[in-house]
Parts: sequence; C-alpha cells; structure tokens
Amino acid sequence: MTAIERTAYPRLRQEQYRKRDLALYVPTQEELQWMDAHRITQPAMRLNLMVQLKTFQRLGYFAPIDKVPGVIISAIRKVVGSPARLKACYPHKDARYNHRKLIREYLMINTNNDQRDRLINTTAKKVAQTMNDPADIINQVVEELIHHYYELPAFSSLDRTVCHIRENVNQHIFKSLYQKLQRNKKLKMLQQTLVLDENILTPDFHRFKQLPVKPTIKNFKELVLHHNWLMSFGDFNHYLKDISKIKVAQFAEEAKTLDTNGIRQMRDDNKRYSLMACLLAKAQHRAKDALGQTFNHSINKSNKDALLDYAAEGKHREDLIQDITEFALASATHYKNKKNAEKFIATLIKQYKNYGGEDKFIEDCEKLLLVDTNKHLPRIWEKYKSKRHAVYAFFDAVEFAGVATAKPLLEAVKLLGKLRQLSVKDKEHMKPDAITLSFVPRNWLSLVASKNQKTLYLQHFEVCVMLQLREHLKNGDIYIIGADIFGDYRKTLLPWETCLTLLPEFCEATKRPQTGKEAVSLLRKQLTERIRQLDKDYLELSEFVIGTDNIPVLKKRFPNLNPFAIVLRDEIKSRMPERNLLDILCLGHHATEWAYCFSPISGSDPKISDPIGANIVTTFAYGTGMGPTQTAKHVRAAFSAKNIGYINKSYVTLKKLNAALVRVINYYKGFPLIDAWGTGEACAVDGTLINIFDQNLLSEMHIRYGKRGGIAYHHISDTYIALFSSLIPCGVWEATAIIEGLMKNESEIKPTRIHGDTQAQSTPVFSFAYLFGIDLMPRIRNWKDLTLYKPNNRMQLNNIGSLFSDTIDWSLIEDNWQDMMQVILSIKYGKVSSELILNRLGSKNKSSQLYKGFSELGKVIRTLFLLRYIAEPALREDITAQTNKVESYNNLSDWVSFASRFIVASNDTTEMEKAIKYNTLIANLVILQNVIDMSRIIQQLRREGWSICEKDLARLSPYLTEHLKGVLS
Repeated sequence: MTAIERTAYPRLRQEQYRKRDLALYVPTQEELQWMDAHRITQPAMRLNLMVQLKTFQRLGYFAPIDKVPGVIISAIRKVVGSPARLKACYPHKDARYNHRKLIREYLMINTNNDQRDRLINTTAKKVAQTMNDPADIINQVVEELIHHYYELPAFSSLDRTVCHIRENVNQHIFKSLYQKLQRNKKLKMLQQTLVLDENILTPDFHRFKQLPVKPTIKNFKELVLHHNWLMSFGDFNHYLKDISKIKVAQFAEEAKTLDTNGIRQMRDDNKRYSLMACLLAKAQHRAKDALGQTFNHSINKSNKDALLDYAAEGKHREDLIQDITEFALASATHYKNKKNAEKFIATLIKQYKNYGGEDKFIEDCEKLLLVDTNKHLPRIWEKYKSKRHAVYAFFDAVEFAGVATAKPLLEAVKLLGKLRQLSVKDKEHMKPDAITLSFVPRNWLSLVASKNQKTLYLQHFEVCVMLQLREHLKNGDIYIIGADIFGDYRKTLLPWETCLTLLPEFCEATKRPQTGKEAVSLLRKQLTERIRQLDKDYLELSEFVIGTDNIPVLKKRFPNLNPFAIVLRDEIKSRMPERNLLDILCLGHHATEWAYCFSPISGSDPKISDPIGANIVTTFAYGTGMGPTQTAKHVRAAFSAKNIGYINKSYVTLKKLNAALVRVINYYKGFPLIDAWGTGEACAVDGTLINIFDQNLLSEMHIRYGKRGGIAYHHISDTYIALFSSLIPCGVWEATAIIEGLMKNESEIKPTRIHGDTQAQSTPVFSFAYLFGIDLMPRIRNWKDLTLYKPNNRMQLNNIGSLFSDTIDWSLIEDNWQDMMQVILSIKYGKVSSELILNRLGSKNKSSQLYKGFSELGKVIRTLFLLRYIAEPALREDITAQTNKVESYNNLSDWVSFASRFIVASNDTTEMEKAIKYNTLIANLVILQNVIDMSRIIQQLRREGWSICEKDLARLSPYLTEHLKGVLS
C-alpha cells in the first residue's frame, strides 16, 4: 500500500495549527446564513454541521468528526456561538446523514459514484502511460476528481485501484516491448550482457551505465568506441517509439539503480528486458550527446589555443596597452580642457613625438588589433591536426541532418569524408566548384580558396568546416539524429494547430497579446509613452544626469539606517536556541513530512525498517558533503555507509528532491513573519562556482572565477527561501537557467518579477520572460553601454535624445510572433526545455529568423525596463536589496556544505545536481527552523513590552548560523 504521506491526498494532521491555517476553517457569513436558512438552531447541531462543512471543503470527503483536531473545532465553535464545553459528535446516524446530504447539495457535489469510478479508471489509465510512481498517479486522480466536484473515495480504495491499473498498464508495455525484442532477435544480445565472463570483472550490463568523461582526445576515441558498441545492439529508440519519453526515462532510472544480481533476480522476464532496453536506449542518446559535446570542446580548444599562441607572440603586449591607454587618456584630457584648437593640435603633436612618432603609435595599435582581425586563423590547423582521427571517427559514428540553409555545410562534411579516400594527387586537383562555399565566413574565404577560386586549400577548408559545424550544432541548424541535447528540438515543439487551442487561455493568464499585430501595436504605444514621460520628467530627476559628454550617470543612493532594527537583530540572535543540523532536519520533517517524498524508484513501498530516519541521514550526508562513509562514522544512527549509498541511489531522484523542497516551501509560506520581507512575487537569481571532480564533460574553466568547476544556480524568493536550484556548466550563459527554474518551481510561491546580476540579462531572455508574463529586472552594472531603442527615427526629444542610438524593426516581431509563441507554449507544456532553446538562440545564431524575432522583442522589453530603472530610484533600491539576498543565501549554502570542498565524490552530473538540491533542502530547513524560532522570540519580546513594527522586522534575515552546530556525534 502506498503511504498516504507520500501523496497529495488531503488529510487532517494532529499538529499545532497556525493562525493562518485555522483561518481556512472559519465559517463565512454566507455559510452562517445558509445554515440559518435551514433552521438549524440547536448549538450541538450547528457545531456538527459547520465542522463537517469546513473540513469537507478542505479535504474533499467527510472525515469522522471525532478525528477532527480540537483546535479546528474550537475555531469553528467561536463563530457559530456554541458553548465551550460542547463536544462535536453525532448521537444519531440520521442527523449525520442529513447534514452530509445538505452539504453535498450546497457545494454541488456530484454524487454519481458510477461516473466517479469511471473517471478514476480513465484518469489513472491515462496518467499511468506517462508516470510510474503510484503517488504521482494518485495525485493526478485526486486533482481530476476535485475539478469535477466528486467526493473523494477512501484512500485505501483509491490506492488499490490506482496500483492495479498501473500494474496492468506496465505489464502491457513490458509484454509488448518483450515481443518486439523477441521478434527482432534482440533478447539474446541483452541476455549476453548479464553473463559474467571469467576474463572480465563486471558484465557488459554495467557498460550501459558508463558516464562520459573529460573531453580529451584519448577519451574522445574511447567514447567513440563506447558509442559504437552501444549501437551494435541496433537503434533501440525504434522499439520504444510507442512508449512515452517520460515513462522510458523512469524505467531507465529504475534499471540504473539495479546491479547485475538485482536485475537477474527479477521473476518477470518481460519487465527485466524492458528495463534493460530503456536503459540501453538512454545510454545511446547520452553517448551521442557526449560525442557532440566533446567535438564541440575539441574544436573550440583548437581555436582558443591558436588564438593564445598568436597573442603570446606580441612583445610587451601589456606595456603596449598601458602606453596607448595613457596616451589616449592624456589626449582626451587635453581635448576636454582645450582653450583653442591650435593649442590642442600642438599638444597632440608633442605627445606623438614623445611616444615615438605617429607611425610607431599606428604600428602598436595594429599589434593590439591583430587578434581581432583573425590573423590567428591559419594557425588553427597545427592545433587541430592531432585531433583529426578522433573527429573522423565521430563523423563515422553519427548521422547529421539539418535545416535547408545548412545544406551546403552538410555537403562539405560529406565531401571531407570522400576526400579521405582520395590520393594526394587527386586532392591537389580538387576545385572549389565541386562544393558550394556559401557557408564559409568572409574572413575565411582567402584561406579556403584562391582569389580566382580555382584552387581549394584543403587544410584550411577542413578547419573552416569543423568550426562552422560546431557553431551549427550549437544553434541547432544541424543536429545529430538520435541525440537528445544535440537532437532536432523542432520535432519536440507542439504543432501550431494544438497551440491555437491553448493560446487564448495562456495569453489571458499572462496578459499578453495573441497576435503579432496586437503585440506590435501595444509595445509601440508603451515604448513611446515611457520615452515621452522620461523626457518630460528629466529635469526633475535629481539622481539622473546626462553630462556634456552625453554620458548618462545615475548617482548612488545611501541606505536609510534603522538603529533599533540592529538592536532587535542582536537581541534575537542572543536568544536563538542552540541546534544541530540533524535536529533541524528531524524537526522540519515533523512539520512538513518532507522525508516521505523519498521512496523506491520502482514505485513500491520501502523495504527497510526505518525509511524516514534513513532518508534524513542520507540528506545530511550528501547535503553537507560528508558523504556516506564519514556520516556513518560520526552520526549516532544505525545506518551503514552502504545503507546511505543505497538510499541515495534507489530512493532519491531529482524529481523527488524537488517535491521535498516544495513541501518545505509551502509550509514556510504560512508564517506571518515572512510578510515583512516580501510578498513572494519577486525572486532573485544567481550562480556560484562549485568544485566538482574534473573527469567529466561538465567541468570547465569559469572566466569570472578563474577556476574549473560547475555553477550552482539558485532562485531565491524575496521571502529568503530557495525556490529552485540547478547545476549548469561554466560555459553556459547563466541567464538561460532563469526561465527553466521558474517553469520547474511547483511551490505555492509563484514569482512574477525576477532580479539578477549582469549575467542575468540578454535580449532573448528578456523576450522569454515577457512572453511568460514575467518582469525581468536585473542589476546591470554597465547599463549605459547598452543600446536603447526608439520606436522610430521620427521621434524628437528635448532632453534624453542622446540615450537612444537605434530603432526597433517592428516587422521582425510581427512576422515571427507565431513561431515565438509556438516555442513558448512548447516550453510551458513541457515539450522542450527553455535552457535548450535559449542555448540554441545564442548570439552566434544571428542568421536564424527565430533568433531575430526573440532578439528584437527583447530589445523593446529591455529598453522599457531600463527607462524604468533610470526613472525610479525605489526600483533600483529594490533590485539591489533582492540581489543581495541571493548573495547572502550563497554564504548559507557554503556553511551547510561544511564537510567538503567538492559537492559530491562522483563524476555523474545527475549525482552532482542531486547534491546541490540536497544542500538546498538542508538550507531551506535551516531557514524554516530559524523563522519558527524567531517568531517565538518576537512574540516573547512583545510580551515583555518591546514595540516592534514591520519596518523593524524587514531588516531581519533568517540566514542565521551562529547558534547552529554541524553534527551531534
């Protein structure tokens, strides 16, 4: 039987209810009038009826009245006017029956149980096609029943029905897949992978779980061999095409948790080989993506190495930069202070002579500009040629395809394959007319072919093809057939016919136009009005000045200090009770039941004696960085390192960690104290570098930090709680993770305003945020260096005209609106991730019409935001305050991971992201416990006579750690 605590099935808990929770059970005036209209006057019956009504409204079914917590009955008793000593109970069944009948009529509950049972069966069968965990299926069925105003059946009955239907659906899938494998003679191949050969330590089954490693040439070759071995089984995606992708991923995850003995001991052959087939298919996809990523890295490294070598040859480069900078600064200073033109020219000539003459100055400038003029391109071949064998093995292993505009490049890739078969003499007679060179960038043309285009320089031609293929793989114009990340994202988009049915509701919810024409009309009007308003208000804005050099300046604001808030903070800190992290995890589970979210991936019930204790200790082990071995040594709990590792592997997934976070966040939302900090409508985003083991594809050098690692990216609510955390590579623009985190946030706190640092802004991200109904408001340090756009060239301005240097091409927005909405709706309904699309829409993809549409829309939205940013000092203060919260959260996160500088001792990117979410879960539980303790202390201070207002509370923070200890050993 599925544990009710793992589901969203409503129930009454015997716990300490907060005022905000009890307010939900207080009868309204309308409900009291309804009760009076039915002439229910006896105090006992009035109390009974209202208790049944209010609990049914919260639960969706009638709870036994003797099981209703006393605090709820007391809250209802005060409103209905029943005596304090009166108990809620029914002495006669008839009275209870009549009351429940009245309630069903009042709430318009559908009482047709046959129809309800059919709805349960239909919904469960449909959901079971895409979900495997019984708790998830039960949650969907409950939601559907409530939506159609049915009374919920008993949980035990619902659980039996759902488990039976899930079992039938899975058996049908397993049997059908087994038969396909049998017909195509694949069973023997899978059986062979479970055989333990005496010459090898582990069977081939474990090679299905092999992870991609650091993208070196040696590993590239091994990765190609591994990919080819996986594909020797045949393309298993072909056998799984009738099964939902979500279900395939769940089956593959279950198979991944099993060792050879575990999968051998399965009694059901249908299930055994089906799980293996799903795992093999996912391994094939992962191998193709890893090849694409390694190719990307290798070609990019060749380009960078050539660039660095060329730059290193410039003698005294730093001295040149300093000399030229000093010359330019002196010239600008003299020009600014010039009395007359003749004197300035004389001074300038003198400076040139002191420098060494005009010719030397020009020569030095050219040295600095050489890198930017692509003079390093001929050197790339030397860096690339050692990789050729691995690259061509990659070409042989995968199959490319692409959009129509990428056809010339695909033909060039095929030509390179043919050239490998030709002799040196035949290669010398190759002519450019054998291939279309339209894909070759202008700066490469002279290197690729002679001026008269009668000769093709094959070495540089090959390097050019590789660099262009890398860019086209990144932007999605060329894709690898059978890959996920490097696959064709267009096939995953919703058909436009489906989008048309979803568009009205989506646009109504986000308050966005449905058509491109409406969007252009609205945005043009908004941009015009905001520019006119700022131009009108300019002289009254004391903190915004445009100097005589036309450089805009925003003056700094100094924060208002509140001395009493500092005294209050220090007093609260001194009274905080000492706690250790394990106690906090236990107390947090008692309040929120977060640990029930972790259960066997197979969907069965836990087989261990104390699953909750094991889940708590496992979270502590991985969230603090202690790991299973050290945790087993230092924590007083009956769990070995093997137990802890097993729980993490077999019970915990990214989805389950997100579900645990949601329980904590939703409970946290009910505390009045957090109202002083924010409304939940805003959140801040930021990434922080984390140390990860180097032997994986994700580890890269981060430019800002100057170290290798990955980025832990957090979405922090204005109420201080972490809403979502993820892991992204260093080479990825951090802004791409903004939208994805909001899409995956399933908590009751739903931000509509996002603040971030400078890295959180780009024009496509501004457009994505706008179309999702979100206000993106980053803190941009060098905002004056960004281009601001006017609606048209005809607009004349009196004061702020120098701010604008370009105009909007409205036709790009109108013409691409349908394609943009198709992408947005596909992201909204889970068909494709926003990260994948935004990575495809990078600045290198300027030839894409979709990029142009998103970019042009983003220019409008960013300009609208910057105009507000300039005009509203309070907005700038709020952005700074919110971004400071996420920076403070990073300090708390670092404190929680006290035991190791590495997040997890693994090269598995899934395990790395799990470690980040474990850490976020512990940090959120610390924040929750701090808020509980702070709320009690504030109540105590008020009883002692302290006068505390909301402005004083607003200065507090729940990121307190001085009273905490890591572990009780």
